[in-house]
Amino acid sequence: MNLAIMAARHQLASLNLDEIRRLGPEPLDPRFTFSDFARLFEGRTGRIKALLMNPTFIAGIGNIYSDEILYAARIHPLGRVDQLAEPRLRSLYRSMRAVLRKAIRLRGTGIEGSRDSPAGYDRVRMVYQQKLCPKGHAVHRIKASGRSAHFAPWSKSCTAMPARSVLGGVRWSVCGNQRTESRCHRQSRPGSRSFYRRRSSRYALPWWLFRFA
Repeated sequence: MNLAIMAARHQLASLNLDEIRRLGPEPLDPRFTFSDFARLFEGRTGRIKALLMNPTFIAGIGNIYSDEILYAARIHPLGRVDQLAEPRLRSLYRSMRAVLRKAIRLRGTGIEGSRDSPAGYDRVRMVYQQKLCPKGHAVHRIKASGRSAHFAPWSKSCTAMPARSVLGGVRWSVCGNQRTESRCHRQSRPGSRSFYRRRSSRYALPWWLFRFA
């Protein structure tokens, strides 16, 4: 499990191992700020999913969590690294920390359970090996740098931003206008989905991260 890399790094910090020294920063390190995160992207090119899975870029993110993080951040797995603007990088940084913290609380993936009743983070996976995302949209599977990648369109009704790409016959459309999102969800009763949606829009994170955390 890739989250074990972060725990192993703490245990082996005193050892002089090249493999440990070559690891990138820990995404949940309190000293790892957004400014540090943004600097990692300077001069980088290529696809975002492959970069997130590179342990020398950032430690501890594997195939499962890269899909989950990118979906939460509303970024296509084949998105170009050099085309990510600062607002999207901020969303990626927040989503990365939120998803990984939740995974740690739930003891990660692969926890023993039944096929009909998964345990750990497997029971709350948003897109990885899922048929539908939490918003009810079909999840699509493609190849990205030799690995599988799972994604789903964020919105079918909100079209504040034009579609950026068409992959596998699926138009990738993201609603980035918070005012448009709030018009779609006017209610704000505590405990309702719209309440968590409005709360999550402040942080550019999906509402279910707040609902099931």
